[in-house]
Amino acid sequence: MKISALVSTYNNEDVIKETIDSVLAQTYRDFELIIVNDGSTDNTKLIIDRYDDPRIKAIHLESNIGIPNALNLGLEHCDGKYIVKIDGDDIQHPTRFEKQLSFMEQNPQYAMSKCCIEYFPNDEDVAQSIRFKNRKKYDEVNKNRNKSPEEITNSLMLHCSVPHTTMIIRNEIIQKYKYNNLKIFEDYDLFYRLVQDNLQIGHLDETLVSMRVSNDSTTALTNSETYLSVAYQIKEKLLTEFKQNKSIYIWGTGSFARDLTLFLTAKGWVITGYLDSYNFGDDKQFEGRPVYSPEVLKERKDYKIMIAASTGLYEISAYLNSIGYTIGKDYVALK
Repeated sequence: MKISALVSTYNNEDVIKETIDSVLAQTYRDFELIIVNDGSTDNTKLIIDRYDDPRIKAIHLESNIGIPNALNLGLEHCDGKYIVKIDGDDIQHPTRFEKQLSFMEQNPQYAMSKCCIEYFPNDEDVAQSIRFKNRKKYDEVNKNRNKSPEEITNSLMLHCSVPHTTMIIRNEIIQKYKYNNLKIFEDYDLFYRLVQDNLQIGHLDETLVSMRVSNDSTTALTNSETYLSVAYQIKEKLLTEFKQNKSIYIWGTGSFARDLTLFLTAKGWVITGYLDSYNFGDDKQFEGRPVYSPEVLKERKDYKIMIAASTGLYEISAYLNSIGYTIGKDYVALK
């Protein structure tokens, strides 16, 4: 068997049928579907058990053990040469398995690969939200733009640029690495460890997954302290070295920059000041520190930058690269 499709789901009664149906409708038919129902308290179990398809292996847990543990449990039951990750609320395009399998078979140098995504709203309220519009305008574009292994590796230094739900990975690789038991970002942690070990991630330049955006997703409900602490844990080696710099500036003056300042100073970081493309000047202060125009970087190569601007992450990175800054050495992001 070539493909094991792996789903972990929790209280997805409204959407799990649509997800399963999109898997069963694949043009490539020789796969197994491992579904780990992570202690759902709604009708998720009932919906899963209605299916009479020998390719489905359902594992129903009595209590919730969390996404990383549920996925690791599911991996123990995966017999395929490749593992295809399926989020419990996303939709697979009919040719996803066929095309991603062919891509991996033709490119043995890749440990795993991804494909393009498109976001869609769960309901009309989500469709009208700023969060969804930013997902479409920034996240969708930026996650689809990284195509070469080098671009993917560099982007992972900044943030989780690989959508977990698009992953196809060689079984022997993921069995070696597994998922670490983190509250969030278990996917980012996996991808970051892979590229830190110099494994290559490929990209199939076709849109094969539709990702649902809702207001009750894990990341949408995560507070900033948890978000920052887990992201810091993933990049701890890099950030510990970066912390030793004497002139660290945060690029951004919004609420995230404020939360980031409090978080970093509690860890002993010394923040010298801030950069902002619009809100700067001799009399400008943020968190008791001066705010400068990014133009100062063209003359001050000793400044080290922590990016705290979500929607402008790639644009800022491109600007820093253009003036000779190096990702990881001269600038980082805690995303």
